[in-house]
Amino acid sequence: MSAPGWLRWALAAAMIAVACYHLARLARARIGRGAIHRDVELGHAGMGVVMTAMLVGSLSESHSRDLALIFVASMLWFASRSIGRYVLDGPRGVGPLLEPAVGCAAMVYMLAVLAGIGGSSTMAGMSMPDSATMAGMSMPGQPSPLAVLTSPALGTVLVLATVALAAWSVGRWRIRVELVGDSVTPVLGLGCGLAVNVTTVCMLVAR
Repeated sequence: MSAPGWLRWALAAAMIAVACYHLARLARARIGRGAIHRDVELGHAGMGVVMTAMLVGSLSESHSRDLALIFVASMLWFASRSIGRYVLDGPRGVGPLLEPAVGCAAMVYMLAVLAGIGGSSTMAGMSMPDSATMAGMSMPGQPSPLAVLTSPALGTVLVLATVALAAWSVGRWRIRVELVGDSVTPVLGLGCGLAVNVTTVCMLVAR
């Protein structure tokens, strides 16, 4: 992330707090206090931890590739659950699962950028006979088939989707406060969600 050091460390601290919040919810549910979606909480905690590592620059290309594959699986899991929830409950029940699905998609994009996935291979310094061919390798100037994973257009779509989900979260929080009258408990989750959204947008813009 090409951003000032103070901003990266501030966002990293926020992501640590987010990860701790969701891990605490998991621990609380484990002892029978509170009903939660464990996969959603684990997904948010994982995003907080990995985003922290990305912000402080402690991920290698190989680790970024491995983590990207994990978040691809997570994205597909939450997307499939969103479809199932839509069939059962309609659009109203999709939001809580669509949010981590979009978050995982953004993670895949950012990790792919860090891993250099989708870049063209110039094969500098290699000498081959004119008749040699290497199947599956991109030649100089030839874009990789995976270039779509790191395209600016996809990054823009993910930024817009993240902003839309942030607006949806604020709207849902206001409705819950009006109906239930409890503004303390839901505001913690809202704050963590907005922190993730802001950090995601910053990292996507400054990739």
